[in-house]
Amino acid sequence: AGGKTVHLGGPPGDCTDAIRQLESLPDNNYAHKVPYPNNLLRNMARDLCATTFVFVVDVDMVPNDGLRDDFLQLAKDRDLFSRTSRQSKTVFVVPAFEAHSALEVPSEKQALLAGVRGGKVRPFYHARCGKCHKHTDYDKWYNLAPKPFRGSYEVEWKDAWEPFYIGHNSVPRYDDRFKQYGFNRVSNACQLHMAGYTFIVLSNAFLVHKGFKVKAAFHREKDVENDRNRLLFQQFKRELTAVYQNTKRRCD
Repeated sequence: AGGKTVHLGGPPGDCTDAIRQLESLPDNNYAHKVPYPNNLLRNMARDLCATTFVFVVDVDMVPNDGLRDDFLQLAKDRDLFSRTSRQSKTVFVVPAFEAHSALEVPSEKQALLAGVRGGKVRPFYHARCGKCHKHTDYDKWYNLAPKPFRGSYEVEWKDAWEPFYIGHNSVPRYDDRFKQYGFNRVSNACQLHMAGYTFIVLSNAFLVHKGFKVKAAFHREKDVENDRNRLLFQQFKRELTAVYQNTKRRCD
């Protein structure tokens, strides 16, 4: 990052030195001289996963308590680990939120909903890109009982929706041409839609980002990067149309 290299020292399993070096770098990943390869890193993480299912999230997002155990139980109950189920084109959406920086990050749905009612929690990117997550249909999700844990309702992909999801490790990879800010996750969701995937929202699963997303918190070149990646996204959609010629689905 920014031309710097983090050297791993110390005994195996001791990350103290690496953490110290990382803490000395600028806080914002996007502020370095080297374009931040977020999608490349996502693909590398997936490549190193030995699990059947993967949950690719941003490093500053916190999942609710028990999500892993609840999903594994759901997968066992629905036989999602079988060879036939592995070929199923279904991903499980985990609604994303942002919480006021003064609020302790909610770990259970009841506390999250209390934060929503009090104006301390809101849908992710609520003020900066409402359409990026609104298709999750938060109002419907708020009214779902937390138990039993289940896939509750299907959402058809619409333009700009970039949900976080749990999916089989065979789902389409992220396009690593997208770097820095903009369109890196929505391009993947768009491809899933074109490839025939179904998006099912989980009843008692959520992610929380600590702190509201506000304009002042973004790095200086954010809008320039977003415009550049928007052009790449237009090209990407044309490429998908050529790849998935037998579908009527589009990413418009």
